[in-house]
Amino acid sequence: PQSLTYDNCIKPSISQSSLNNDVANYYNYWKAEYLKVSRVNHSHMYIKAESTGGNSRAITNSEAIGYGMIIFALMAGYDENAQTYFNG
Repeated sequence: PQSLTYDNCIKPSISQSSLNNDVANYYNYWKAEYLKVSRVNHSHMYIKAESTGGNSRAITNSEAIGYGMIIFALMAGYDENAQTYFNG
């Protein structure tokens, strides 16, 4: 959706290809840093989000999983494996 132009909306004054490249680069960084494969079931994945309170053994939370699912849905046109990550 970031490649579309909407009436009465502004965008940074850089080329669309630069914007797309920046998003792709950060997505690749985010995925490498936070997408983890379960040690228990290798077909399951989670988004790393260590606890900031409560259980110090927590490795993720529902909010991180939800945001991850949204990110994979938005990046499906870029990443051919996004559906697999979403399902995992």
